[in-house]
Amino acid sequence: MYGTIAAKLSQPAASTMCNEHGHSHGEHGESRKAEKGLLLSLAPVGVVVAIVATTCVSVLPWLHAWVTAFVPWVPSPLHVITALAAIVLARTFRGTPGHASSAKRFARSAEFMQSAAAERLLADGKAKGMAANLSRAITFKTVSYDSEEARAEHNTRDVFLALHAFLKQKYPLVHQRLERHVVNDLSLLYVWKGSEDASQLPYLVTAHLDVVPTPEAARWQHEPFSGLVKDGEVWGRGAIDLKNLVIGWMEALEDLLQQGCVAFVCGRVGVCRSAD
Repeated sequence: MYGTIAAKLSQPAASTMCNEHGHSHGEHGESRKAEKGLLLSLAPVGVVVAIVATTCVSVLPWLHAWVTAFVPWVPSPLHVITALAAIVLARTFRGTPGHASSAKRFARSAEFMQSAAAERLLADGKAKGMAANLSRAITFKTVSYDSEEARAEHNTRDVFLALHAFLKQKYPLVHQRLERHVVNDLSLLYVWKGSEDASQLPYLVTAHLDVVPTPEAARWQHEPFSGLVKDGEVWGRGAIDLKNLVIGWMEALEDLLQQGCVAFVCGRVGVCRSAD
């Protein structure tokens, strides 16, 4: 894995931007091979599960009959399985999701849009600057190749290092105020130490710098690595997967630092602890 970015925000918190896809894209031939390889690797597991299930179906009734000869009140396997299924269903429907509901997310978004931070960030000049930074980031062909030969052929390492240098140039406060650690050569870890209040938990935000290849670039409406800004939209590979979040997190961190923020209270819009 190469090209990861992370930063600790606030109490203390962590923000990670990783550069390896955890999934495959249909047009990426090498990723299709990865999917096939994954399925093949899971085949033995499926065989073992089938054997165990078959054995249980064959043995459990006999075992139950033998046990009940000594302990009549032992429930049958069917009753046990039914009870377990009922417990799983009950916990599934009664459980609290680990993420905010859609309604809550929309409410937080609406709250943020009324904040001074939103007004500042969405000002015409600032918005155009962020679009320009995303546009430039897209022009770096940080393609994730499966083979070492392809990485060497396309100078993958140099391209990622150039993008790292771009981030350092565009977000000076992030690189001045946060600890920067290099992991596995092309991964970056930024640490922003925040509150010492133990009740404030750290949190993690994610994105990635890498993109998949563009074997059918001729079918694109605009050149995939142009970073074209047109009609208020940024075009190119990574514009929505996922350099938009990379630049978004960096812009947010830089803005908070520009405002004198030394800690950010998670879950509360616009709450920032200054050095004063």
